[in-house]
Amino acid sequence: MIRKLLRKIFSHGDFHQEKKTDSSIFHDAKSETFDDNLKLSELELAFLNRAARRTLEELSYWKDLAGIDPMTMLKRLHDQGLLKPAELPDFLEALKTTELKQLLRKHGLKVSGRKNELVRRLLESVPKDELLEEVKSFLKSTNFYVLTSKGNKVAEQYKNIKREEREQLQVKALELLEREDLQGAVELIKKYESAQIFKNGLGIDWKEGPFPETLAAAKYLLSYSYSDLKTDEHMRRKVAAILAFGELMGESIDEIGKKIAALFPEDFPCPSLKRWLLKKPDFYMVRREFSSNIDTIKGLATLYAHTYLFRAQNRARLDRLKEFKLGIGIKIDVIDDCPICNSGTLTVTWAELDKLPELPRHWGVDVVIDHGKIYSLNKFHFNEKSDINCFSRI
Repeated sequence: MIRKLLRKIFSHGDFHQEKKTDSSIFHDAKSETFDDNLKLSELELAFLNRAARRTLEELSYWKDLAGIDPMTMLKRLHDQGLLKPAELPDFLEALKTTELKQLLRKHGLKVSGRKNELVRRLLESVPKDELLEEVKSFLKSTNFYVLTSKGNKVAEQYKNIKREEREQLQVKALELLEREDLQGAVELIKKYESAQIFKNGLGIDWKEGPFPETLAAAKYLLSYSYSDLKTDEHMRRKVAAILAFGELMGESIDEIGKKIAALFPEDFPCPSLKRWLLKKPDFYMVRREFSSNIDTIKGLATLYAHTYLFRAQNRARLDRLKEFKLGIGIKIDVIDDCPICNSGTLTVTWAELDKLPELPRHWGVDVVIDHGKIYSLNKFHFNEKSDINCFSRI
């Protein structure tokens, strides 16, 4: 457990107008990491964590992100003893192992060992001026900064604080979602995300909250019974909460599967999924990244999560299509040769929606890339089934 830091807002000089957030500044007078004279804004701490080993050109996005001049920020952090200009050992550390070995071979030196051993061997065996010139040929620029010992301590403690904040959000949001308080969880997430410099989700205005389709999918995930899990209702509600939280936060399938697997350390309690897998479905009937680990608890949990997320996302997408009714109907686009997904009705008019099959058709279908994309049909091209480019994707 990291030390509890006093959270106060410190600002000074030209950065007085910088955006501040609820969790913006971390200072601990008792901590060895933050001394009494060190006053850093959330913006400076975030910049410090991303500035090391990056050139000025690579840091240029900060101007658009936060309206700051990267060079001014680098100088400020350098003056506080947190960053220093990179030197030859740092340049070598920035190289790939293959590049280090290339230099070693050039000088007739051994190429075995860990990366730090390769760096040390070059520094001990090759004249520094000569080595510097050779290293420059591999790097786009040698004009970058690295963390000092003091800077590294500050950066690590800041990362720990941000990690702890995220964990606290998850605990509180999951508690609300287990009680099916979706609105309460969304408000909590909105407050958290609005306070972040690097916000989650492309194009989301966190003052407004997640996209409507995301909210609808999360609502569906909370509404499902999960009766195929042979466990008690309390555990089913936990699974529902993890899935809904993952949908709202845009977590990866792998992250969500790992959390669900942690609920069932002995065995994943879904007999219907196991029975289906015993039939040894062809690789195209199970998303490819699941095929190598579906015999593990985590693999089963991830496959389970993937299928329910697919189901909720498609229900939400279908709701949106029905709301706007673009074109004359719906087409489920199946790209690969899965016999199950290609069976039955795949194209319906708005008047025939009752004929549209429930998605997913089976465990392990692909969410976006191969299976089950829902399109709104363009009237002019309705009969040109071979040309999927004629459909407007929603």
